[in-house]
Amino acid sequence: MCIRSSSDVFSGRTNVTCVCSSSDAFLGRTDVTCVFSRSDVFSGRTDVTCICSSSDAFSRRTDVTYVCSRSNVFSGCTDGTCIRSSSVVFSGPTDITCIRSSSDVFSGCTDITCVCSSSDAFSGPTDVTCICSISDVLSGRTDITCVCSSSHAFSGCTDVTCIRSRSDVFSGRTDVTYIRSRSDVFSGRTDVTCICSNSDVFSGRTDVTCVRSSSDVFSGHTDVTCVRSRSVFLGRTDTMCVHSHSDVFLGRTDVTCVCSSSDVFLGRTDAMCVCSRSDVFLGRADVMCVCSRPDVFSGAQNCTQ
Repeated sequence: MCIRSSSDVFSGRTNVTCVCSSSDAFLGRTDVTCVFSRSDVFSGRTDVTCICSSSDAFSRRTDVTYVCSRSNVFSGCTDGTCIRSSSVVFSGPTDITCIRSSSDVFSGCTDITCVCSSSDAFSGPTDVTCICSISDVLSGRTDITCVCSSSHAFSGCTDVTCIRSRSDVFSGRTDVTYIRSRSDVFSGRTDVTCICSNSDVFSGRTDVTCVRSSSDVFSGHTDVTCVRSRSVFLGRTDTMCVHSHSDVFLGRTDVTCVCSSSDVFLGRTDAMCVCSRSDVFLGRADVMCVCSRPDVFSGAQNCTQ
């Protein structure tokens, strides 16, 4: 428990609860490191909840590091929440939540929440919450939610929830990789929730890895839940499913899939099922699979052909 004075400098303390100035209000957070006064500088602390100046308001954020005052520069901290001033440059912490000003440049951060101005460019953090239009307001969200403006470029981020195009609507999901454009290629990411084609609708599922546009290639991941174009995937976790006619399913158990347009997979977990015309099912028991005509099912039980 600590009450900070204006010139104090906090360095490296866990499990603290503090209120800085007389007007600051600390709202219900444990495992916090500091609440900054005007000239304080925080260096290297995780699990923080802080309010910087008297007018700053911290609302509903856990595992945050700080809110930056005008001249402060934060470098290399984990679990942070910061509100950036116009001249502040944030460089490379992890687990941070930040609200970006017009000239700020964010480079290489994980677990970050930011409100980007029109000229900002978001490039490749993980676990970010980012609202990128001018008038957007960031309201306390972790493990990212990102609304990209038409000129923004989102490249190479994991564990993000991102609404890419102008009209897309993302509804309430964390730990996602992104919403793919037509030619995007998804490579190997867990814990993702994505809407793949512009008409697909993803409804409330965690732990998914999905690349579903026509030219996308899904390469080897577990814990997948995907919403397909044509096909419809119904509510199953721990799946690895590639369903276009040329896709190849590579060696995964605990799968529930709807394979071709006419196939119907009926409610079975712990399955490994490839049901397209020339696919071959490789060695999995506890499977409930409706196979197409010339398919070959080898080495499993409970298969309806």
